[in-house]
Amino acid sequence: MGGVLNPAIDRRNSLVKIAGMNGTIILALILLGLLAVAALTFKPLRKTMGLLLVILGAIACLTFFGLIIGVPMIIVGGILLFI
Repeated sequence: MGGVLNPAIDRRNSLVKIAGMNGTIILALILLGLLAVAALTFKPLRKTMGLLLVILGAIACLTFFGLIIGVPMIIVGGILLFI
């Protein structure tokens, strides 16, 4: 009997892992939303986030796949920096 696991237990464990991932994703989206609201409210935070997004976007653009993420980061960062 060594090494054989109960499929019901495996399924339950995988559901718990999926639920944990969904909770993490939801928490991350809530935090991003709060950060976006804070950035639009406080001018120094908006400028800081804009500069950070521009720098991180430029670093991300060093690879081909990073262009997909880097260019929008630079655009959003520029908008935040200059509003």
